[in-house]
This record gives sequence, structure tokens and C-alpha cells, in this order.
Amino acid sequence: MKTPRSVAIVPLSADPPTLAHADLIQRVCSLFSRVYWAVGVNPDKKYMFTCEQRVAMLQCYVEHLQLDASRLQVVSYSGATAPYALKLGADVIVKGVRNALDFQFELDQAAANAKLNSRLQTIFLPTRPELSATSSTLLRQLIQLQQPFSDYVIPSVEQRILQGYSKS
Repeated sequence: MKTPRSVAIVPLSADPPTLAHADLIQRVCSLFSRVYWAVGVNPDKKYMFTCEQRVAMLQCYVEHLQLDASRLQVVSYSGATAPYALKLGADVIVKGVRNALDFQFELDQAAANAKLNSRLQTIFLPTRPELSATSSTLLRQLIQLQQPFSDYVIPSVEQRILQGYSKS
């Protein structure tokens, strides 16, 4: 008898989202029957793009990758991830990790989430080697320096970035 698949949440700040984020969500969707791609809002963090802009960019990836919108929902939230995940009915948090520093940070977060609710499991998916140097931080730097960045995003996200960013 086949075990039912869990509901997963993939929390991220994605400021802005990259091809690495898109690859992660595509892989997660192949593993779970229901997935929430959740843009977190941290009031202590300064973002280049609004939450609404980041959600719209993630939606561009959903359309570009032709992911099943009945199984994948792009959402936004503020506050702690664990209570939000439980509110959505998720029992798995999926985190992408690029390197040992990412892993250690996410491992500490997983421990904190497990203390908040032991029902939540955290799964780490390593970034594909060809995308391991891709990050929102690098992308923001390229945007701020007005350097080409099309290798890190799909064309519709590139257009949204160009429309949504004005150098202050």
C-alpha cells in the first residue's frame, strides 16, 4: 500500500527569486502532493522588492515551469515559519542548501522549528552544482551595480526586476 505524500512548505525570502529557487521548487513538487512556496516577511530585514513583487516573480516561475497550480500555491507570511506551516497543514519544511554555511544555518533553524512543534520535519535538498553560486544576494548586487543578470532569472522575472527596481 502506498503511503500518502506529505504537504510541504518551502519558505524563503527570495529577494529576488533566482533560477536556483525555481529548480528547488520544481524538485519539491515532484516529491510532494501539495506544496506551499512561501515568501517570508521579516520586519527587521530591508528588502529590495516588496512582498507582492516577490510573490509575483515566484508566480512567473510557476507559469514558466508549467507547474500544477492545483498542487502548488505561492503564499506570503510574516512571523515564525513553524506556526504558519502548521496553519497550512504542512508537516514538512523543505530548505535548499548551497554549501556548509547554509546547511549549518538551516540545521539550527530546523532544531528551533522542531522545538516549536515536533510534528514538523525538515528536509534539506542540496542545490544542483551548476546553480550553487546563484543567490539572491549576488543577484541584488548585480542589479545595484547595473550589471547583466539574465543568467540568474527567467526573462519574465528579469522584466519585472527591471520595471520594479529604481536606484535610490
